[in-house]
Amino acid sequence: MKKITLLKAALFVASIFTVTSYTRAQTLIAHYTFDNTLNDETGNWNLNQSADFAGTLSYVSGKDGTENTAVTGFSGPDYLETATNFSISGNDSRTMAAWINTDATSATVGVVGLGEGASKKKWTFGRSGDKIRIEIQGSGMSAGAFTAGTWNHIAVTYNSSDGKVTLYLNGDLVGENTWTDVNTTATPLRIGNDYNNNTPPQSRGFNGAIDDIQIYSDALTATQISTLYNTPILSNEKFVAKTFATYPNPVSDVLNFTSSDINSVDVYNILGAKVATLKVINKSINFDTFNKGIYIVDCKNTNGVSISKIKIVKK
Repeated sequence: MKKITLLKAALFVASIFTVTSYTRAQTLIAHYTFDNTLNDETGNWNLNQSADFAGTLSYVSGKDGTENTAVTGFSGPDYLETATNFSISGNDSRTMAAWINTDATSATVGVVGLGEGASKKKWTFGRSGDKIRIEIQGSGMSAGAFTAGTWNHIAVTYNSSDGKVTLYLNGDLVGENTWTDVNTTATPLRIGNDYNNNTPPQSRGFNGAIDDIQIYSDALTATQISTLYNTPILSNEKFVAKTFATYPNPVSDVLNFTSSDINSVDVYNILGAKVATLKVINKSINFDTFNKGIYIVDCKNTNGVSISKIKIVKK
């Protein structure tokens, strides 16, 4: 036990001197790629179909054309839902982003929903007609315009410090307002519908396909939203095939490598920004100081050449 503690201490000290830009890791708390699964990439907020799911849930080609990387099949009352109350509620800051391909531009449908159908206690992020829609029961905003049958990136941010709400379409700011009375009731997260009706059935099932939902516990900046739109999620890039193993993954403190060829690593957050450069000691690096979320670890040899990129989940 003492030997392990000393090793962790050494790794921690090494990380202090090798971090290049680590001020705050990304605040991603849920990420749904829908790559033939309803699981959250962070491992914390997996989804289940609603008990009386009336449609036929299926996976279709996503925003980049890859098969089985988007989810579809919602009817009016259908939704996907977490098993427990989601971590965002009340006046918490938040960002929600998704790629959607809608079948029609009529009615109002939900993409992400929280809360209840009471004044200021609901949080519906979705589409109304051909516009992005955000509403909190009593206040709402629709903005932008898109065409059915094409993939569009939509995002909403809410900053609790000033009440600013912003809507983005394909990386561009299309609407903003100030709401000082957001008070979202703590509920399970819903995907593909919302909490418009306090008693079942719901009526806002999304008509189309949804891909790559990301939810953050902060209000991302306009630059960060633009990055989400213009740069495919870093974890989806074609990684260099690795000939070694890493463990454990998910990791809470020390990440180990089975190869002695790795001399250092660059660590990137989910937005593609480099947050740290770490020296590998005894085939290990320290992950203690990182926030929960998904990271890409770029492994380099003694010549500084990248030999593999690995997706790591910090729990």
